[in-house]
Amino acid sequence: MTTKTRTIAGHEVTLEVGKWYIATRPMAQRGRKRYDISIRDRGDNVVEMIPADYDMANVFLAEFNNGEMSFDGRIWE
Repeated sequence: MTTKTRTIAGHEVTLEVGKWYIATRPMAQRGRKRYDISIRDRGDNVVEMIPADYDMANVFLAEFNNGEMSFDGRIWE
């Protein structure tokens, strides 16, 4: 297993090269101040959690899920 560390929206993320991942956050709710970002693999295993506020979570998701649609996720290279 080969891993690679990349900086996504100011956060260092280390994942296995060649695997597909997707980053998600909880839906926005009134009064919520923290949105934990989950990075999942195809087996729906959470491999990393990143605490964030709403705006930072959205920036991270846009940079991490770099396909045509946000639900495309990415292959870690």
